[in-house]
Amino acid sequence: MEINNNVEIAEVKKLTILERFKYFFTNPNMLFQEYNERPTWLLKTLAIVALSVIGIIISKNLIMGPTIDMMIQQSPDMPKEQMDMTIALVKSPVMVWIAALVGLITSIGAVFLGSVIYYGLISLFGGKTKYMKIVAVYSLAYIPYAIGTLVNLAFVYYTNNFDSMLQPGFSDAIFQRVDVFVIWQVLLLVFGFAKISNLKLRKTAIIVAIMWAIVTGISLATASMNRLF
Repeated sequence: MEINNNVEIAEVKKLTILERFKYFFTNPNMLFQEYNERPTWLLKTLAIVALSVIGIIISKNLIMGPTIDMMIQQSPDMPKEQMDMTIALVKSPVMVWIAALVGLITSIGAVFLGSVIYYGLISLFGGKTKYMKIVAVYSLAYIPYAIGTLVNLAFVYYTNNFDSMLQPGFSDAIFQRVDVFVIWQVLLLVFGFAKISNLKLRKTAIIVAIMWAIVTGISLATASMNRLF
């Protein structure tokens, strides 16, 4: 009995920051195992916020020129003074920081609201866990998605495909929902939720697939609206 207790204690020992960073890439199950005892989320959420804000600042600077060009093309009859004022507003650093603030609030909301939805789905499928454990798993899984956003921005820059940001189509929306970073996020969620809720992988895969389908549907609908208007 003592041996079993020692093994259990060893399995849930507190990990260092370096160990967490290493296991994030090599063995996420070690992190999920720790979440059953210590569901950490603060540092991961701060990392998500930082990545999201950086992504928004970069994206605003990337599309500033193409946005102004599109405005000029779509509003040829706009008075010059009004157009100059609009362009000055678009170029204003204040607008970038407002967008960054919105991104900050949105990223925090996404972590905690997304966790609420997953908590409901896990409970619906018979899983037993605590809300903060779900936050811990979801915040970890959100990091690949945030990294993927920055990678996609680099791809847009090097391919000069700014239209995919200004007026994304169906193909752009689908590509963003099946890239390697989203798949990475999905796998982390499936295995993480199974670890903290004692549900079988089949059930957690269905739960994550439901959310993936909802988010993908919203992305496709938004892309459709962008093309219409």
